[in-house]
Amino acid sequence: MKLVKKTYINEFVEAITAGHEMIYNACVGMVEQIDANPECKQEYIDAMPNVPQRTWATFEKIGRNMMDWRLALGGVKNEGAIKRLPVSDQNRIMDGEKLELIVSGGDTLMVDPTTCNKEQAAQLFDKGAIRTLSEQRAFLEAEERGWEMVEKVHSLTERYRVMGSRVIVPAACDFNKADLLVMLGEIK
Repeated sequence: MKLVKKTYINEFVEAITAGHEMIYNACVGMVEQIDANPECKQEYIDAMPNVPQRTWATFEKIGRNMMDWRLALGGVKNEGAIKRLPVSDQNRIMDGEKLELIVSGGDTLMVDPTTCNKEQAAQLFDKGAIRTLSEQRAFLEAEERGWEMVEKVHSLTERYRVMGSRVIVPAACDFNKADLLVMLGEIK
């Protein structure tokens, strides 16, 4: 029974690998044709009308080597942040490379960016780049200062000021529905 299972597993892996290569090659070929004749892009779309527009954009990114093909499969946690990275970083991450993350006490931990939580991803990534350890420290300090500011503002009696038809909020804070209704009542 194990031999049969192993054979099916091997066949599955081979088919997926062959499928990836075929999709990648098809995307590269499509991009070459589009570069040679931009009008043919619509012909590709017309030939497969059931393919969503976003998927065509993904195919083009794969063909232009702007996106690791595995991100097109979906289901990757933090996919948006990873897609914004350069392709070389996408490839490293999708190949299983773990990234160093600063944790409490200044220690570091190796984490998988495709499975880490939202807060860890915010610490790891910054607008299309992977943060260095020193950038992560700065990020964490800024986060901590931000929460201190919120707590300080909440302890003040004046969280906002109404000047004519404008509401001035001097620092970061939050308002509930009742607060907003009071503010609206104060606006001239």
